[in-house]
Amino acid sequence: GPSLSSEALSLEAWVKLDTAGLSGFPTIIRKDGFYALRFGDGTLGFLLWFDGNPVRLETGRRAWEPGRWYHFAGVYDGSSMSLYIDGVPVGTAPAPRVADPIEASPEACLIGGGPGRYPFTGAIDEARIYSRALSTAEVQARHAAGRESLIAQKDIMVKDTPVGDRPAPFRKPEREIAMPKDGFLWID
Repeated sequence: GPSLSSEALSLEAWVKLDTAGLSGFPTIIRKDGFYALRFGDGTLGFLLWFDGNPVRLETGRRAWEPGRWYHFAGVYDGSSMSLYIDGVPVGTAPAPRVADPIEASPEACLIGGGPGRYPFTGAIDEARIYSRALSTAEVQARHAAGRESLIAQKDIMVKDTPVGDRPAPFRKPEREIAMPKDGFLWID
């Protein structure tokens, strides 16, 4: 992913779950060893790593309605972490002040999971990473604008589109039916 070097950070996404019950650690946005907005056994969490140690802020909420869009945001302002659901702050916790900026790394930024790790089943839209702390008013305005867009587009249906190329069906070449040896018939 693109580089990020900052003393503050915000993660934001619109999320629609396929199921109410979540297990494991389904990822919304994650950069291993740096930041994550993800579920942990059903509860939404915002994580930051400081000197290799994760600091977590979790909601405790485990009831999620499948098929409903939620707006999630995690904000770090340099000294505290805040978590928002649908524009409403649901938790704040102190976090270490960073001596050095939250550093960019060659690690991939994952949205929705990675190769076999922390798979997410549902839809993620408008995932954003900011190198600054969004204010509560900004989070609420982004949620309100997204809700207006959802209402305006509620009747638009989008068909699922397969991703990637499907291999052509394999067919053996036709062969002439023949008796290569007396008593044996070759048939494909």
